Amino acid sequence: MSTDTNVDNSHDNMAKSNNDTDAALSSDNSGFFGPIVDNIFQPGVNSQVVIFINVVFVILLILFITLAVLWELNIHLIILGSLTFILIISINWFLAEIQKVKMESAQEHNEEDHNKKD
Repeated sequence: MSTDTNVDNSHDNMAKSNNDTDAALSSDNSGFFGPIVDNIFQPGVNSQVVIFINVVFVILLILFITLAVLWELNIHLIILGSLTFILIISINWFLAEIQKVKMESAQEHNEEDHNKKD
């Protein structure tokens, strides 16, 4: 009987600890990484996430260039650097196309609303 109450008490303590941790994590949105982490789990693409992705890929590209300069030109570094550059370009192109489609859709929606009022 006492074992059951110990298990129940430890379960209650773990639940309280999880709630405290969740509250601490959700309230810590200051700084650079807090809003980015929150925006990653939201639908759509936020400009902070795009900036973060671009910064990470540029740092990776700088790393590959630095390694290529410090060591002799290695075909692996050239290929990985090229793939990183192509990935940066393709992600930004894709996000620009999504934004363009959203703008066109919003414009068509506004025109339809304007036509219905007439």
